[in-house]
Amino acid sequence: MRRKYGDVVRVEYLDFANQQTREQYAAVVEEIESKDLMFPVIAVDDDFIAEGIVDYWTIATALEERLNREQQNKEV
Repeated sequence: MRRKYGDVVRVEYLDFANQQTREQYAAVVEEIESKDLMFPVIAVDDDFIAEGIVDYWTIATALEERLNREQQNKEV
């Protein structure tokens, strides 16, 4: 992602199998579980965009859509 988008995006990996991470992000874990989502879960700007088996193109498409919307909003 960084190679394609540079500093425009930030990728963060959270391992929810780690108890300390689960505690630190308890609200996120609760939301994932309440929505019955499958791990791994991918979020863009706090919106869950994919779950379970995830591929690069799913993430890239969601990022492109989000970046295009942001660009359009700046032009208005």
